[in-house]
Amino acid sequence: MRVLITGAAGRLGRMLRAAWADTAPLGFEPIWSARWADGSNDLAWDILSGSAPNIAEGAAVLHLAGVLRGHSATLSENATMALKVCAAARFAGARHVFLTSSAAVYGSSFRDHVEVHAPAPCSGYGRAKLAMERAALCWAHDAGSDAPSV
Repeated sequence: MRVLITGAAGRLGRMLRAAWADTAPLGFEPIWSARWADGSNDLAWDILSGSAPNIAEGAAVLHLAGVLRGHSATLSENATMALKVCAAARFAGARHVFLTSSAAVYGSSFRDHVEVHAPAPCSGYGRAKLAMERAALCWAHDAGSDAPSV
């Protein structure tokens, strides 16, 4: 399966690329995407200002790109990017979109967090990632049966 991976130049993207340098998981064909072309990425896509790349029909999208720092307006770009990725995937006929969030949506505590715990972000980043999750869930709910699963 072809998988478009956004944020290939970021921390998680670089870690995955290193882990899969010799062999990607069986049947998995990563397409590395970053904001700029530097020779190591398969394609350049500035999600906020560029037009979407050609995503192969039936592919999946692993969205790692995001904004880590800044004021609330800047951090809100996480939701904007996620929605643009979902729309591009739908237009292309992609089957799945996987969005990465953050443990920061749960806030800080001394216990381990699991997804059934209520979110309680205590930072702007955590609040922005929670807003991104909620925006994507609303999009998926309203998108219809031809939309990729999110």
